[in-house]
Amino acid sequence: MASPGRDSPADVVLIGYQDQGNLGMGYLAAVLQQNGRRVEMIDVRDGPASIAERLAGRQPKVVGFSLIFQYFLPQYRLVASYLRDAGITSHFTIGGHYPSLCHGELLLNFPEVDSVVRYEGEATLNELVDRLSSCDDWRQVSGIAYREKDEVKVTEPRALVHDLDTLPFPYRPYGPEYVGGFPTLPLLASRGCARRCSFCSIHTFYRTAPGKVVRVRKPEKIIEEMLLLNSRFGVRVFLFQDDDFPLWGPAGRRWAEELTGRMHDSGLASRTVWKISCRGEYVEPELFHSLREAGLFLVYMGI
Repeated sequence: MASPGRDSPADVVLIGYQDQGNLGMGYLAAVLQQNGRRVEMIDVRDGPASIAERLAGRQPKVVGFSLIFQYFLPQYRLVASYLRDAGITSHFTIGGHYPSLCHGELLLNFPEVDSVVRYEGEATLNELVDRLSSCDDWRQVSGIAYREKDEVKVTEPRALVHDLDTLPFPYRPYGPEYVGGFPTLPLLASRGCARRCSFCSIHTFYRTAPGKVVRVRKPEKIIEEMLLLNSRFGVRVFLFQDDDFPLWGPAGRRWAEELTGRMHDSGLASRTVWKISCRGEYVEPELFHSLREAGLFLVYMGI
């Protein structure tokens, strides 16, 4: 689905960084579109004035900000305040790791925002848009936080997505970037991380919400998405953005064997390469030889 133009304004505008695409925003948009909503995605680096001009005269039901790192909060607040000054009265919500884990601090210091969508946001944002569209009480949505006078309220947490294969493929309105001259796009094989590294917020993010922490997509669905991106955009380099590529233990080995087998059968192994991130103890000569033969070319390794 293409981005809506000015003649068909979006129900939801999502604003965030688009480096190597933004899979979080892409999945949110795809679920909203699956439920009949018109969605527009904007790169926050377009700047406050440009974004305000783009939304001039329009009042989306929701403007959503996708924020991972606290460091970028002043930049996001500048955009939000610029939009408010430009007369945008839409419901402003924000999601991501930092807003989810520090929702109270964010709400008290970011007055332009009406709510925080906590943890995985596909179902929560969809319900929030539905309630706002039908003038129902949006404060009853599970999985959010909001201000009530000077107090921060938190609703019942929403469970993580149990089966990732029930989600549509992410919406990708931005074309591929290029690595070494080749079209490149990110994708996910899993969500969550079973480890508890002291320096990392990821395990806290997934363990605070109810539900299974690590969920892995079926290899056949991953291959289907890769073939689609290879055919549609000519993608030759795939960047798996998993927090921890699921190679651990006997189950991980079986999953990897099926994935690499399907890469060979589909022809992807001979015409594409891919990158993963994983922990050092996963590296075994036999396993990584088979991964390399199927196209693995780069590993970001956590120690």
